[in-house]
Amino acid sequence: MRPDNQEHSTNPLRRFANYLAILAPRREKPLRTQASGHPHRRLWYAAAVGVVAVAAAGCAPGSSGNGSSGGSSGSGSSAKTTSITIALPVAEPVQAPVYLAAQLGYFSKEGINAHIIVLASDTAADAALVAGSVQYTSVNAVALITAAEKGVPMQDVCTEYNGPSWALAVSSSVLSSTHVTASMSLKQLLTALHGTKVAIVGTAVSAPGLIFTGLLKQEGLPANWVSLVGVSASSDLTSAYSHGEVGAVFDTQPTPDQEVQTSGGKVVFNTTQLTALDQIPWEGLVGTKSYISGNAKVDKAVCAAIGEADDYLLKNPSAAASDLASTFPSLSATLLKDSLVAYKWAPDAGMTAAQWTTSASLLKQYGLISSVSSSTLSGAYTIKYLPAG
Repeated sequence: MRPDNQEHSTNPLRRFANYLAILAPRREKPLRTQASGHPHRRLWYAAAVGVVAVAAAGCAPGSSGNGSSGGSSGSGSSAKTTSITIALPVAEPVQAPVYLAAQLGYFSKEGINAHIIVLASDTAADAALVAGSVQYTSVNAVALITAAEKGVPMQDVCTEYNGPSWALAVSSSVLSSTHVTASMSLKQLLTALHGTKVAIVGTAVSAPGLIFTGLLKQEGLPANWVSLVGVSASSDLTSAYSHGEVGAVFDTQPTPDQEVQTSGGKVVFNTTQLTALDQIPWEGLVGTKSYISGNAKVDKAVCAAIGEADDYLLKNPSAAASDLASTFPSLSATLLKDSLVAYKWAPDAGMTAAQWTTSASLLKQYGLISSVSSSTLSGAYTIKYLPAG
C-alpha cells in the first residue's frame, strides 16, 4: 500500500516516481556507465537505490551532476558538444541501438557526448528521468501510454524497435509430458500447457504478465489456464527454471535461449510470430515534455544517431554482434547475433501517427492498456525530431 503522502502528491512527476519505486520489479543486472562508447566503471546496486531515492524525493530538473543539466553544452572538449545522460533499465541486446550509437561514433558525429548508465531496473531509470537526473531513458509502449494516462508528461521521440519480442522456453519435462512443439498453432500450444507454471519477472500486471494473459484471452482461454509465477529478478527466474520449480519461462531474448542452452528444453513461441504487433513502436527513447520541447536540436541529434544505429543493425547484424561482443561478454557470438536478428529494429528510428493509432487499438485488444483518448495518445509521442522530419 502506498504511504498517504504519496497518494496526495499533486506533482505528476513525483507521483509517477513514487508509483515506479513501489510497483516495478527489479531486473538485477550489472550497473554500468559508459561515456562516448567506452566502458567507464561498474557501480554497486546502492547507486541505483540512491537514484530512486532522489527521484522519489522530487529532485528538481536541472540539478547539478553529470548528465543532469538538461542539454546545456557540456564542459567537454568542445563548446559545440552537448552532454547528455541516457539511463537504461537493463544491459541487454535489446538496447543495442543506444550502445552502438555511442561505440560507432554516431552520437559524436551529431555533436552529442552521450553518457550511458545502466541502473539495474525500470524503476531506477524511469525515476531518474522524471526527477531530471537524466535526459532520456528507454521505455516500451505500454509503460509510455500508461504514464500518459496518469498525467505524467513523458514523450517518445524516436523508436528503437517495433513489436514486442518475448519468448516462451519450455523445460524438457514439460516437453515430454505435453508434447508441445514450436510448429503448433498458438491456440494448440497454450491449450497443451494447461496448469504449467510459467516464470516471469514481475507480476501478472507487469509487462510479461499482461502480454501472456493477453495471449490467453486472444485464444479464448482464461487467465488462470497456466500459473504465472512472478519473481523479483532475472537470477530468480534462472534458478526456478534450472531447479525444476517452474516448467517454462517467458521473457525477452536472449534470456529464454540462455535458459535452454544451460538447462535444456526448447523455445516454442515468440511474440514476433504475431505479425500484427510489428506495427507497434514498442521501445523508444523518452524524455520529459519540458526537456523535449526545450531542446529540439538535441532531440534531432539523438534521433539521428539512434536511426543510424538501427539501420546498421538491420543491414549488418553480424558486424553489430562483433562490435557489441565486449559489451555483452556473457553471451556467445552466435547467441548475440541471433538476439540482434530477432528484434525488428525501426528503420531510421521512425514511427508515424498512424502506427500509434493502430498500436493503441492492438494494445487494448490484447489487454495491455485500457482505453486511451486521442489527445492523451498524441501527447505521448512526437515525430518532429525524426531524421526524415
